[in-house]
Amino acid sequence: MDVTVGGRAFVRQLLDSMEQALAGGLTRQERDSLRREVTDAILLAWPLANAPLMAASTSELVRLFRWVGPVSDGLPQPTGPMKVFRGQVCGEPGMAWTEDQMEARSYAGGWATAGASAVYEAVIPPEGVLARFRSRREVVVDPSFISSRRVVMTFAHFMPCNPFAHCQHMWTMRPLA
Repeated sequence: MDVTVGGRAFVRQLLDSMEQALAGGLTRQERDSLRREVTDAILLAWPLANAPLMAASTSELVRLFRWVGPVSDGLPQPTGPMKVFRGQVCGEPGMAWTEDQMEARSYAGGWATAGASAVYEAVIPPEGVLARFRSRREVVVDPSFISSRRVVMTFAHFMPCNPFAHCQHMWTMRPLA
């Protein structure tokens, strides 16, 4: 399998490989080999992927991760509930979370040009964790396991400053109690 690392096309390639394996016609050994190749490709490419949900739906990606089994670059699967954070504008919870609240803050702050953003906290049961990566302490979760999330910090929407005008406060952040 040839995967374009860092590109959105890799998601479609991985999904196609999974569909090929599930369609039948492959021996058990061929299916297991393909599953290992897809897992290796995820380990290599997922941390570099930018907005993989632009290439596939959440349900397709959850199905892919469930098919290959828990993915990790060496971090153990959790044995109990796991606290995770996510920085985003608004909307659905998403799949990519982190164990590092500061990483989520950085991400939310970067989205403040698109609209008011926030850092969310959730607790995920072990069966909701699809993958863990050392890079950014990322945790890929099945969003259906997010029963509740709370806002821990908000960022006001800001427009980039005019380079010829004086700009003292480009953004504000407000911790919540």
